[in-house]
Amino acid sequence: AGRALSQFKVAARSKDHHEAIMRAVIDGAGGRDSLEKTAERIIDLQKVPGALNKFAADAVKPTWKDKAVELYYNSLLSGPQTHAVNIVSNALTAALSIPEHVTASALGAVRAGAAKLAGRDATERVLGSELGPRVVGLMQGALEGLKAARLTFKTGRVPDHVSKVEAAMQEAIPGKLGHVLRTPTRALSAEDEFFKAIARRSELSALAVRKAHGEGLKGDALTARIDELTRSPDADTMAKA
Repeated sequence: AGRALSQFKVAARSKDHHEAIMRAVIDGAGGRDSLEKTAERIIDLQKVPGALNKFAADAVKPTWKDKAVELYYNSLLSGPQTHAVNIVSNALTAALSIPEHVTASALGAVRAGAAKLAGRDATERVLGSELGPRVVGLMQGALEGLKAARLTFKTGRVPDHVSKVEAAMQEAIPGKLGHVLRTPTRALSAEDEFFKAIARRSELSALAVRKAHGEGLKGDALTARIDELTRSPDADTMAKA
């Protein structure tokens, strides 16, 4: 019961998170209607000794339907081709981000030149100097991604609650058997954690360069600021990444 009530505090403190993440948190707890009904039951049951403990235990007990759905999902995702497509498509997206940003930086230079001729301030744009850090970020992110993927594959937990797998259906089948049967969904989540780490670190590295240049810094001050933003990004940079 204490853990259930703590989840409401977590949701209240998470007002700055993106809508998609918040929706995933709510869905992971059974949906908004389920949360509201649970809160109402907790209030009612506080008057009956022992009833709250029994309700808390029963509330998290998966049904046979939950177990069947979990088995069905994992059977659908058990084929090697599913994971091959996921890995290859994510890898291509990461690789193509470099020529994409090369093009963006060229177009940004044209836009900046046009704005200068028109006497307007240049808007935020992709800089050519971001490309090197972005490539380095891809490699750094791969190392971070391996750690994240290992943890997710071992536990099935996704730190940011954003996953292709519906969290409400996870771990319905108990014990070692359930852990083995969930291998396909754990693998899928681990693959995504690996590539999310790559994309995040690459974007953070590029945004650090862009923000430092936007502050008008030069020379050693610019280098120090980029290093600072890369190591300890602020909330705005993290949100963009």
